[in-house]
Amino acid sequence: MKTFRSHLLFLLLLFPASLVAQEEGNNGYLFPDFMQGSVLFKNGGAEPAMLNYNYVTKLMLLKDSKDQILEFSDLSSITAIKIENRVFIKGKNNMFYEQVPAGNGYYYLQWFGKIVSQEKAGAYGTYSSTSAVTTYSTLNADNRVIQLKPGERVETKKNCKFYLKIKDRFMLFDSARTLGKLFKGHEAEIKEFAAEQKIDFSNASDIERIVVFCEKFAN
Repeated sequence: MKTFRSHLLFLLLLFPASLVAQEEGNNGYLFPDFMQGSVLFKNGGAEPAMLNYNYVTKLMLLKDSKDQILEFSDLSSITAIKIENRVFIKGKNNMFYEQVPAGNGYYYLQWFGKIVSQEKAGAYGTYSSTSAVTTYSTLNADNRVIQLKPGERVETKKNCKFYLKIKDRFMLFDSARTLGKLFKGHEAEIKEFAAEQKIDFSNASDIERIVVFCEKFAN
């Protein structure tokens, strides 16, 4: 355990804070707080940690015993992150995909989001938007951290994309047509099922139904 702990600390870089905000605001985290989880390594080891995922910055973050937020500086030896009963698989470019059971297999969610408003505290603790507020659609690699002054808060909008993992590649789908492309020769069957079942490709339960249907087409 000591070896894994040292290895984990080596992979962490002290990070000032990601979305420092008042508790009234939505700060872009997938979970309401840092939750008990595990970091899983390629060598089979696992290390417990308090973890959370920020869908605006797309960073998996850790909080230490001093309430400091840490960012992984090297993810090459990590295969997955478990947070409570949810599993996040690491893909290319250090992206994380949440693994969701469906029948005998899985589909995957890639969480993302944006800041839709930023507010300043007014008199008696009230908040109001100003004309100078900036709306962020994306945060690039050079601007992944949003620093807020005391008394400011942000509101964020969360969304996700759906993927299947085929031959170790995460393949995006958002319609019967794009899903059909992942199962060559079965496009018509998938399109017919989606139409008959009125599959909504923005609804997780509908995604699960059509993924289970497509299991029989997998090689």
